[in-house]
Amino acid sequence: MKKGVLFTMWSQGLKVIREKGKQLSYSFFFFLKVVFFDRLFTELVNLCVPMDRESSNVLIIIGGGMGDAVVASSVLKHYREYFHDRKLYLLSNVQNHALDILENQFSDETIEVSFYKFKKDPIYAWRMIKKLRRIGFGTVVYNITLGLPRLSPLFYALDAREIYAYEGEPFHTGESKSNNFYVWFDNNIIFPLVRKYFGKIVPSVTANTRNSFLISVIRHEYALLCAVTKQSFNDMQTFVPVANEAKILPEIAKVSQGNFFLVAPGAGVSYRRWPIERFAFVCNKIVEENSELIPVIVGGKDEIELGRELSKLVSPSIDLSGKTDINALKFVIARSKFLFCNDTGFVHLAIAMKKPTICLSYWWEGKYTEYGHLDINRWVYNKEPMIHYDQNWKYGVGTTMFNRVKSISTEKVVTEIKSLINYLKKNGENAPIEPFSF
Repeated sequence: MKKGVLFTMWSQGLKVIREKGKQLSYSFFFFLKVVFFDRLFTELVNLCVPMDRESSNVLIIIGGGMGDAVVASSVLKHYREYFHDRKLYLLSNVQNHALDILENQFSDETIEVSFYKFKKDPIYAWRMIKKLRRIGFGTVVYNITLGLPRLSPLFYALDAREIYAYEGEPFHTGESKSNNFYVWFDNNIIFPLVRKYFGKIVPSVTANTRNSFLISVIRHEYALLCAVTKQSFNDMQTFVPVANEAKILPEIAKVSQGNFFLVAPGAGVSYRRWPIERFAFVCNKIVEENSELIPVIVGGKDEIELGRELSKLVSPSIDLSGKTDINALKFVIARSKFLFCNDTGFVHLAIAMKKPTICLSYWWEGKYTEYGHLDINRWVYNKEPMIHYDQNWKYGVGTTMFNRVKSISTEKVVTEIKSLINYLKKNGENAPIEPFSF
């Protein structure tokens, strides 16, 4: 047998051993954490900090990032109406900027918490749980659809009279049942240990499917909403309040007076990012054929270098990376012709504001590709076999998924943007024409 073949077999064998070792160590330490810390912590909290289970207060928990806060608006407006005679609190992850984005439009009060710090810092966790239990809640809704909220005592130390949680999408989608050890372990070993802390578990809408199609995240939140309210709803349009113009800096207000389109080359994780030189090529192509349009680059404070790099490659252009807070971002989105971006929170803001978008997606027929007003909210992706995303996204297993955005060609993007521009020239005053889809 050739040395090259032996070396390949040896390398693959070591890779399997490392992966199995990772799985076993994860299982062992996570099991100990849940048995000897999380449950002990929860019982200690229940003993030391009593909570009024008969309180009329309602707590709705949302996690994730900016996009998750925007998407949650589709159901929060209905919860607000359903619980109109009760005080409604929103508990949000600090990373999703829910307070800045939603401005308490659907709640009486928003409480921000760092989910990451809660899991890492017992003192912080104790103080937060004590604060919540002293307020007291009769109803708690875990509006988190990526899976049963079992990874932190935050999700089961609230001993409310009514507790609603969602079974979660990764557990019955794609290859998860057979190939995702972590999902199997969490579902069958960990969750039974904390099941008693939950109330009603709403079944996943994908519970009986065995395919690779990931339906819109809004449909998962809708399923939970219907279970809680025992009603059905037609209006699931996302919504964000308009920007406060009085707080807009003159520099940004001046930019917003011209004809421009927004470019957001960043993304929360690297595998969602299209190469910067391709963004530059497309932007220059748009300007070449539409001289009246100026690219305006936007991004967070951690994307300043990315924006500066793109600005050097695109002329003319204006770089606002790191200069726009949530209010200013809403302001410029409202005045732009369209938004061109990776799959990031910016696209969800734009859709909620009924603005045209071109989004490069790493899903094919995924969570968001059938979401928005599909005549003006365009999703660009390659149709490839779907390997279960949780297996890859959450645990970093190397697959072709990480190359999916990079595999999108500039020609494909330019064609889609030209189509959108032509559509807006013809129907701009009336767009969007198609109803909101989810």
